[in-house]
Amino acid sequence: MGGRVRDDQSDARRRKDAHEHLLDHLRPGRGARRLGVPQARLGIGAGADAREELLAKEKEYNLKIIAAEKSGDYLAGVKVVIESARKEQVLDATMEGPILLAKLAPGTYTIRATSDGQTLTRTVTIPAQGLRRVDFRWGTSK
Repeated sequence: MGGRVRDDQSDARRRKDAHEHLLDHLRPGRGARRLGVPQARLGIGAGADAREELLAKEKEYNLKIIAAEKSGDYLAGVKVVIESARKEQVLDATMEGPILLAKLAPGTYTIRATSDGQTLTRTVTIPAQGLRRVDFRWGTSK
């Protein structure tokens, strides 16, 4: 993926190049209703150290969500809600950058991601071991 980073909350951020401003730092999920789900989010920004930190942190999680436009432009400000098969909400967060990592109990989950008022839904099964990657891609911006 390449291109620009788009943040629904700031026109200035929409113009930043993803290669220069993709990974600022890995932040523990804050300001989100976590309901006991460990998570980490990548903010917008650049740095080889942040990429290395992400690769190291990925091993601690079993779900990786990536948000981007179909053009390849990364997104931030995406609202993510994850529900268990029992319709219990396990995570309600806003992505600070294009990647969100979470550690869920094995099972089936419904993930709803909303960007610019458009919600995409995916059903995912989290295995007992390994990392499950879920990509959300939206059409071009208005």
